[in-house]
Amino acid sequence: MNSEVKLTPCFFIRHAPAIHSRKGLYKDPNVDARLPALAKIKAMAKGLPVNAIWFVSPLARALTTAHAIREAMSEETEFMVSPEISEQNFGDWQGLEFNELWEKISELEAHNWSLLAASTRPPSGESFEDVVARVDSFMNNLVINEPERPKIIVSHAGVIKAALAHAQGIMPDQALAIDIEPFSLTQLLHQTGKGRGGAWQLKFVNRTFG
Repeated sequence: MNSEVKLTPCFFIRHAPAIHSRKGLYKDPNVDARLPALAKIKAMAKGLPVNAIWFVSPLARALTTAHAIREAMSEETEFMVSPEISEQNFGDWQGLEFNELWEKISELEAHNWSLLAASTRPPSGESFEDVVARVDSFMNNLVINEPERPKIIVSHAGVIKAALAHAQGIMPDQALAIDIEPFSLTQLLHQTGKGRGGAWQLKFVNRTFG
């Protein structure tokens, strides 16, 4: 391997389960998280690097999760709150019960593994394809600054799926089929080498902790 090649481990954490989770779309888009037992938080923290640069979604459930993990790690460095890794904006459909949402989407193109197909854009909201576009920009910038330092990203299932789509060249509808559990860990490794195989390696996806 060329000695100038730089490797950047990137750890993606989906937030802990949302409080009052329900069938449909969260009534409050900024709903907080219900943290798991301390043993699970410590198990997650044990697998994360120190001296990493942290990026956290501005939504409460991601911030609560990040603070809990960092406390378990005794991490004192600041983290960056990044709107680019916020949850998909469901616009006028936010807060609908499943039966209400079904009335809106029953005639639209179906998806086997998601409520909405990647191209479906709720009124005044975003499609998953829109999320992929903004996460593409985030991923490109993620490894430019201080590439020698690991990166930790605390975000949402859709954002992590979009990151995997970026890294592995997966089409958005296929990325929606990836399962990302609450309070799970996914790792990607970026390198600056110019050989075949792409810049990103998938180390593991959707690792949970008991």
